[in-house]
Amino acid sequence: MALRKDELNLNGLFLFQDPDTYCFGMDTVLLAHFARADRETVLDLGTGNGALPVLLSGLYTPKHITGIELQPVLYENACLNVVANGLQDRVTLLQGDYKTPLVAEKAYTLVIANPPYYPVGSGTLGKNEIANRARFELTATIRDVIAVAKRALTADGRLCLVYRTRWETALRQALAAQELHSVRTCYVHPRADKKATLLLLEARLQAGEETVLPPLYVHEKEGYTPQMAAIYQGELI
Repeated sequence: MALRKDELNLNGLFLFQDPDTYCFGMDTVLLAHFARADRETVLDLGTGNGALPVLLSGLYTPKHITGIELQPVLYENACLNVVANGLQDRVTLLQGDYKTPLVAEKAYTLVIANPPYYPVGSGTLGKNEIANRARFELTATIRDVIAVAKRALTADGRLCLVYRTRWETALRQALAAQELHSVRTCYVHPRADKKATLLLLEARLQAGEETVLPPLYVHEKEGYTPQMAAIYQGELI
């Protein structure tokens, strides 16, 4: 495993990543900036190489973050990143399946997830098994993710996730099945003239009026939009 060190431009934090297995993407960055995790007890479902715990630690002052990862290679990489960034007192990592009793009930004020987007059969699996499990619903569906989130959340807690707009209906049906209510959303467009491809969503157990934030446009003719560039400099959504 040949690791690459990527600076995050965030309080000196960085991530060791393996380009041949799995690297975090823009959706992870957007979710971290959307989550607003100050003073929260956070659970990250499917933490991968630990990108979200590291980003959240740089953007906010959470009480504590617990990350769970099923794949041993990614779990080991996440542990390396937590230690290398000196976050052991703020981040706990667990290796295993979050659909099991590994997740404590009603213990977290914020559950965060960048779940697999693609239902099995909706695309072609590649040769990289680690990446396949991160992208396709091979080990957990969106219904599984939301069911675990409901079990883990305190009564006044919230769930923040990022998902593909292509399957937004399935996402909202899964939320409704667990009596979780969307209260804040943001649609992410590749460009101003393109349809949204990503959705950032916050849901709570207690119903409330849904706030739809202004659309976020990622690119313009000469690169990132000013809004997207500001996010990469630490501005929150």
